[in-house]
Amino acid sequence: MTDLLTAIGWLFSNAWDFFTEITVPGIGVSFAALFVALFLASLGLRLFLMVLNGSSDAGGFSIFRRKKDDK
Repeated sequence: MTDLLTAIGWLFSNAWDFFTEITVPGIGVSFAALFVALFLASLGLRLFLMVLNGSSDAGGFSIFRRKKDDK
């Protein structure tokens, strides 16, 4: 079990090192920084929409749709 955890840690460590060394052309930041920034922006948008909608379903931006009346 310890060997498996060591191998997984080694794999993730090398993958992270690989993505921190490669820069995005034209921007000058690493792919790792870009990935983390996009992930945090997505998470922030989901939390913002969850607060506005009052639900955990952020798909479809339901805040901007009009609900039909029962009349």
